[in-house]
Amino acid sequence: PSITKHINESREVAYKEQIERIVSATKKYVIENDEFLYSGKDKMQITLLELKKNGYLENEDLYNPITEKELNGCVNVEYNNSQGTYSYSYVEVCS
Repeated sequence: PSITKHINESREVAYKEQIERIVSATKKYVIENDEFLYSGKDKMQITLLELKKNGYLENEDLYNPITEKELNGCVNVEYNNSQGTYSYSYVEVCS
């Protein structure tokens, strides 16, 4: 039981690190692509495929270390007009 708990905790940490890497790549993508900054949209969704195609993520399959399935989600980007900031959240299923 102790070993299983340690393995599960390690997978959870690895998953969080993977998501942080994806969100970090998305932040860079949004900053470097003016069309998003000046589009007037409050919300947008960036796919992992789009990040790969544009060189912000390695062109390799990204896997969820918990489920061992490929990640194919998106990052939701939302602009908070009153604070002038963006928030980013990874979602497993793109809408």
